[in-house]
Amino acid sequence: MSKEEGHVFSITPSTRKRRNKVLAISLKICIQILAFGLYMILVPLVLLIVSPLYVYRILVHYLAKLVHPDWDSMMSPRDAIVGLENITKTCECMLTVSLVCEGTICLNDLRTLFQTRILDDKSSKGEELYKRLWHYFQPWMGFTFWRREKEFSLNSHIKYCEETESLLASGGSNNNGTVTEKDMLSILNDLSQKTFPLETSPWELLIIRNYEPQDPCVCIDFKNFGKKERLAPSEIGFEDRSTGKFLLLFRIHHALADGYSILKLLCTKVCNEPSATLPQPPVSKSSCASTFLLGLNMLLFTPYYHLRQFVIDVDRNGWHSGQLKLTHKVHMAFSERISLDRLKGIAKKQQVSLTVLILALWGGAFHRFLETARKDFKIPKYMRALAPMPWAGHPFQGLINHW
Repeated sequence: MSKEEGHVFSITPSTRKRRNKVLAISLKICIQILAFGLYMILVPLVLLIVSPLYVYRILVHYLAKLVHPDWDSMMSPRDAIVGLENITKTCECMLTVSLVCEGTICLNDLRTLFQTRILDDKSSKGEELYKRLWHYFQPWMGFTFWRREKEFSLNSHIKYCEETESLLASGGSNNNGTVTEKDMLSILNDLSQKTFPLETSPWELLIIRNYEPQDPCVCIDFKNFGKKERLAPSEIGFEDRSTGKFLLLFRIHHALADGYSILKLLCTKVCNEPSATLPQPPVSKSSCASTFLLGLNMLLFTPYYHLRQFVIDVDRNGWHSGQLKLTHKVHMAFSERISLDRLKGIAKKQQVSLTVLILALWGGAFHRFLETARKDFKIPKYMRALAPMPWAGHPFQGLINHW
């Protein structure tokens, strides 16, 4: 309430709400103008600084051809952004996929299958589609290059899982000669971060024998493999109480491929799924007018969003620790298995996409973790996360990072 010249003015909640909205819009416009002005000053300056770096990159590219002619090529930026770590010391950018299989298979069968179906596969031009599985990456003069393993052997990449073999040698879970899903999940915490030897392509395919899943699940049929060369109990060193199932655990560094490339490799080469049945990366289609408006919007508002992303909206709370404070250890937690059909039903009922539902579930789980992990830290209203998005025109052939 305020009094002026004998009149009493009352500010209603709706008036206050409109006033706050006008102030917010005005502030946003001022920030946009400020950001655009800063861009006009900084962009020429950045280009002036970055241009010599591009010249240096070209020089290093051709110098590598002269000094190291046996090297394959320089890493693309999309590969290099997840390939900056020393895989002999740390492996934080690993992708891990597990496949439950029915039947039995020995190492020789699996290696032969992998060699004939994957490594020997070539394009119509005669190029090796999965040649990255022969390569590792190495930094040189500020850039990262692909190098081929000198003594490549599938014996080093396809093998029994040492951790589960030790468990089976001691009698297995509950001394029944099996590896349960609970056992596997406890092992994955350390296994997902396991490093690789020097000058070795960072991937491996592990066999977990006598696997016992917690719930009924879809299994890949391997009943026709491994019958001739199955190990006898005396060769194994303990009684073979086969469950009729085994687990294939595929670990591959993200620098070698993205999720869609790995999806196609496993589905078509291991699971025998036709390529036509695999979902393509979702990319929205727009008209010429929409594309023009999007480009205009990016031109006008990119400075504003960059200012917000890198300055205004940077997380400042107890949970946002600097890199020097991080232990770089991964801790895994697993929920009960939820069927995809059930998730699709929930998403349809709520009239949202499956992606939105999964992000909501992840956010809720993470919020619950924050509540129980550190009660002395206040949970912020917002926490930002980096989410890679699919890029148009994914080749869906071979191994590539296209996002």
